[in-house]
Amino acid sequence: MEGSATNSMITRWARQFLRDEPPRATSLVVTVFGDAIAPHGGSAWLRTLIDLMDTFGINERAVRTSVYRLAEDAWLEAQRQGRQSRYALTESGVRRFMLASRRIYHPGLPTWDGQWILVLIPRGAEVMASRTDLRRELAWEGFATVTPGLLAHPQGDTTRLRELLDELGVRDDAFVVRAQDLPGVAARELSQLASYWPLESVATQYRDFLARFEPIAEVAGKADACSPRQAFLIRTLLVHAYRRVVLHDPRLPAAMLPADWPGRTAYALSRRLYLAVTPGAEAYLIDALGEDGGLVNAEFRDRFTQTW
Repeated sequence: MEGSATNSMITRWARQFLRDEPPRATSLVVTVFGDAIAPHGGSAWLRTLIDLMDTFGINERAVRTSVYRLAEDAWLEAQRQGRQSRYALTESGVRRFMLASRRIYHPGLPTWDGQWILVLIPRGAEVMASRTDLRRELAWEGFATVTPGLLAHPQGDTTRLRELLDELGVRDDAFVVRAQDLPGVAARELSQLASYWPLESVATQYRDFLARFEPIAEVAGKADACSPRQAFLIRTLLVHAYRRVVLHDPRLPAAMLPADWPGRTAYALSRRLYLAVTPGAEAYLIDALGEDGGLVNAEFRDRFTQTW
């Protein structure tokens, strides 16, 4: 009887979630590919994807439209085998997923050496368009615009920064330096630049996320609390909702965050719930993917292995 009540509660929670925050079909397909299909080889039959998306009430027409758009945007590529279509991640799609996975499944860095990465783009008509593109891309990476030509982050990913400068063709135009405070010279410290990031907006999103998922974490976090299909549904909605927040989080070092920063609690909840429902979700996926369900990759085994 208890199991029946738990299943009913999970069903009601899922219906409420999908009614209150109906996900866009294309965005949810991206989540399913990144979280569920990428670890199992990165490709799936269109029919299989349609069946998986039916779990969330996404109909066949919406799925077909979504994969077409993702193929147009170079996330996916179609492979025809007779009358059947198979969709696989492109090389750029794999790269995008790997960049996102580092932020979704791993915590922020707890320590900081006090050094900053500063990116300076000089004035000049010939670099104005590049400056705009670089500001947009660096904002996605968590950099703040201090002035129109100066962007900063306290622990920026230098490897990713080098890739961006090459992709945008501005490596010869930009100045990239490390900086730190000079003790006793100025009254203000660089850590006061935290006001340049919309931390309160991100904190509100984290609190909304916690309010949505704390009830289901209490129920689904118990052993064998839900069916494999429910486990897949919960895990996918968890990652979908969490990534919408965490990818807007600038991931500042702990020294620059409020003591009650909700991002820590959101990561801990996501980790606990993800690990709890993964055995059931994987059982469902292996059955759905059939011969594609095989071994998972190393990236998957490293998800949520760290605490914050």
